[in-house]
Amino acid sequence: MHSNLQCQIFVLLNNSKNNTISSIMVTTQTINTTDSLANFQIKMFGLKKVNGTIGGMQGQINFDPKNLAASGFDVSVNLATINTKVPKRDEHLKQADFFDVANHPQIRFKSSQIIATDNGYQAIGTLTVRGIAQEITIPFTYQNNRFEGTLELNRANFKVGKVPGFVVGKKVTIAIKCVVE
Repeated sequence: MHSNLQCQIFVLLNNSKNNTISSIMVTTQTINTTDSLANFQIKMFGLKKVNGTIGGMQGQINFDPKNLAASGFDVSVNLATINTKVPKRDEHLKQADFFDVANHPQIRFKSSQIIATDNGYQAIGTLTVRGIAQEITIPFTYQNNRFEGTLELNRANFKVGKVPGFVVGKKVTIAIKCVVE
């Protein structure tokens, strides 16, 4: 399954030598939604690690390593796809005390700036979870049409889960994989 990320753009140029108009097509990028997802890990009772995935990645990506000023991301994942391999837990995570999927079906990241680093890139932007928007930085790499990044978030900053931190850890590690075609 694929999701259109960027509409094809046609740029008209005026050729001054012969006054003709030609068009240049900018490559359309699409997310391979089957291979793109966010993996997460959080501790329960300070010991056991719970792993899960969130899929349904879609949005717009305009990434040109040679022109980072014109690059940007506006990508979301579908919380209805949350999967920890424990169906009862997955349903609970969708309820109002955790992600409140009925009112907030997506997690969205919209970049405001992309910068190069020694190890790849950083996307600086706004992450919105449960209607709460916060600026974050996502370090990532890009190779062979594949974006990969890992970050840590405090779930309490987004009011995800009303359980104490000793029951469900506050720190969530998220590994993002986005494959474009």
